[in-house]
Amino acid sequence: MRAWIIFLLCITTASAQRRSVSVSSSTRGVGPAYSAPYSPSVQPREEPKLENPVPPSDPWRIVDGEKVCIAGPGWRDFYFPDHDGQWQANGRRPILAKGWVSFSGEVIEVQPRGIRVRGLVDKGNAGSVFFIERFPYQVAEESFVSGAAKAAGVYTYPTVLGGTSTIHNFDYGLISTAPPRAIPSLEELNQQRQASLDKKTASQARSFQINLELAKSGDPLGQWRLGQMYRDGEGVAKDTQAARAWFAKAAAQGQKDAAADLASFPAKK
Repeated sequence: MRAWIIFLLCITTASAQRRSVSVSSSTRGVGPAYSAPYSPSVQPREEPKLENPVPPSDPWRIVDGEKVCIAGPGWRDFYFPDHDGQWQANGRRPILAKGWVSFSGEVIEVQPRGIRVRGLVDKGNAGSVFFIERFPYQVAEESFVSGAAKAAGVYTYPTVLGGTSTIHNFDYGLISTAPPRAIPSLEELNQQRQASLDKKTASQARSFQINLELAKSGDPLGQWRLGQMYRDGEGVAKDTQAARAWFAKAAAQGQKDAAADLASFPAKK
């Protein structure tokens, strides 16, 4: 009798557990990944820029007959909303050139013209369906893809119910290579060298005038620096005697570097 009672209790407990799981599952429902709506009250944080960015794997594209580089000047944190609409960090992506957006998501249909994707475009709503035209890589349905593309109007496709549906269309572009660097002519190289030399000469002349005014006012640092400029011919013609005189004036005021430079001059005969 006692064993029979224990058996009935076990059956009752198992049945209650099955009912609980059934109710919980029907309440939650089954939906696509990342189907939570975008929450405008939760914004992604400011995206920091990094120095010396690494460009995307295929930065050069041809769109509308024009070759462009889609890689911008740095990287940014990429955020993705979870099921609760909270933005979560999901790696880093390059800052793109103007007019280009990043995308990621699950492939739901592969066509000769491109792929239909359910996912996210830039910072739009998660779970959106969009079309990536001229996607160049071989993928299968339910594959995860990501990249960058340019807005290209809308795409209309037939539905299983015999109607049509219109979604946003993005053009991946044709993958291309960087244009070859032009080799400058000898004349162009000489012009570049002369321009650089002129710029350096003008900078040294300004520096000489500044240090001359400081030296004349009795500033020991300006006197020492002016002595160096006379010694090295920097912004002025070389003049060993003028350099020695300005080093001596600065050293007399306790400028140690000027004293060391003065001591390096050969003794007067």
